This record gives sequence, structure tokens and C-alpha cells, in this order.
Amino acid sequence: MIESNELSCAWKDIKEKLKKGDLVSGIVMSHYPFGIFLDLGIQFYGLVQIVNFKDGNEIMSPLEYPQIGKIIEAAIIDFNDSNMQILLSLKPTDLKNSLSDLTNNRKIK
Repeated sequence: MIESNELSCAWKDIKEKLKKGDLVSGIVMSHYPFGIFLDLGIQFYGLVQIVNFKDGNEIMSPLEYPQIGKIIEAAIIDFNDSNMQILLSLKPTDLKNSLSDLTNNRKIK
């Protein structure tokens, strides 16, 4: 079992390596009414909340979620320190901004 201090250090390290706006890929691990969780291949999961699937006020139905096991790309929009989750977006504008960062020679993990 990982001790709390080790977990806190690992979370701090991840936040130093990954930044808001980075584009990451992950495997859809689970569906919930509020969104989906992605396995990013690191110790912490990514969360795409239902409001971060589409631009504008359009809300995606859970029936439209990507299939479990599918590999998708998402943009990091924030970090939830209390739950140690990486908050992600699939909104086209957020993905476009992340891709724009790539073309401007920003190193993405």
C-alpha cells in the first residue's frame, strides 16, 4: 500500500511534468452519469466530466460516451488536488488549442 506522503510526492511530480493545455491519450476505463475516467498510463486517472465533451452549452448523453477500452486524446484543463485527478476535456476548442501548442514547439508529454 502506498503511504499518503509517497502519494502526495507522486502527485506533485505529475503536476510538474504535465501542464494545463497538454494533450494526453488514455484508455476509457469506466462510464458514470457525470463523465468518464481514463487510464493515462500513470499513477493517476483522468476525468472527463460530461460538460467537457462538447463546445457551448450542449451536453453529451452518457449513451454517446466513447466505448470502454477505446484510446482517445484529451486536453488537460485542470488538476483536482483533493481527489488527485487530472481534469480533461474533449471539447473541440480545447483540443484545437492543445494542438496549436504542439505546432508552436511546446513539448507535450
